[in-house]
Amino acid sequence: MLKPIQSHIIKWCPILYFVLSLGLSAPWPAYAEKKFTAQVTHVYDGDTIKVKIYHPCTDTRPCQTTARIRLAEIDTPEHDQPYGHEAQKALEELVQWQDVNIVWTKKDSYNRFIAQVYLDQDLINHEMIREGHAWVYPYFTSDPQIYQLEHTARLAQKGVWQRPVEQLIPPWIWRRSHKRSK
Repeated sequence: MLKPIQSHIIKWCPILYFVLSLGLSAPWPAYAEKKFTAQVTHVYDGDTIKVKIYHPCTDTRPCQTTARIRLAEIDTPEHDQPYGHEAQKALEELVQWQDVNIVWTKKDSYNRFIAQVYLDQDLINHEMIREGHAWVYPYFTSDPQIYQLEHTARLAQKGVWQRPVEQLIPPWIWRRSHKRSK
């Protein structure tokens, strides 16, 4: 004869299995796992892109969605700042229309995914620093490797580091002193 606890397990197991199987087979958005593959469809500036994410279709959701991605740990000159357009062009040359892998940590106040962006095995965030197209964003990183990449780019006078010293204003300081009026 079954004990009362065994009776409950036998009674509820098929129901629990059924409910769990429904949930596990549901088409979750690709970005629910904090990493996904997407195609870059637009480069807004040197550190923000728009991507097209493909995922299973449902009656209430199309087969693709778009998302804005902010490259983590870096900051590039603004459009109205010296070297802003060059930084955007450099990112376009690296990723425009490419399939990239996104590994995100959070969303920011502009609803952008803050992420590491990989093209094959290359970390694009680091590539922008390595080639002198971006500053390390010190408020949002503690990775010593990225600081070394910036130091090397400065010494080699790559990208933005070719500019006269009076034009070398970090973007976060530029934004504070050039607030846009609404």
